[in-house]
Amino acid sequence: MSEEYAAAHRDWLHDKFVSSLLWGLPPLVMAVTAFIELESPLRAVAWTGSLLVMSGGCFANAARCGRRHCYFTGPFFFLMAAIVVIHGLEVVSFGTGGWRWIGIATIVGALSLTYVPERISGKYAKCT
Repeated sequence: MSEEYAAAHRDWLHDKFVSSLLWGLPPLVMAVTAFIELESPLRAVAWTGSLLVMSGGCFANAARCGRRHCYFTGPFFFLMAAIVVIHGLEVVSFGTGGWRWIGIATIVGALSLTYVPERISGKYAKCT
């Protein structure tokens, strides 16, 4: 059995149930709460929880299988959770469009950090 095959076997992205819970449901929660009227602290709780679930899943998946993009997206989602907290609690205001800009930054960052590292260096860090 090749090292890459073994890594892929441990990769949670290949488990539909786990990947749906860790990286499917949280963005759905964020999208729903983006379009309903919520006070800023409540949206901050929903988004922070969602981002921390995704971050934790990425950190754990990086440790489990060495999925390269997880080394980037884990810290990124954690950073975005911190930004959500400071905006949601109005420690720092990003203006009237703050939630929109945070959402856009999260989407663009997640897509970029998922795609680019694996295109450059392959899917699994432990196999190179």
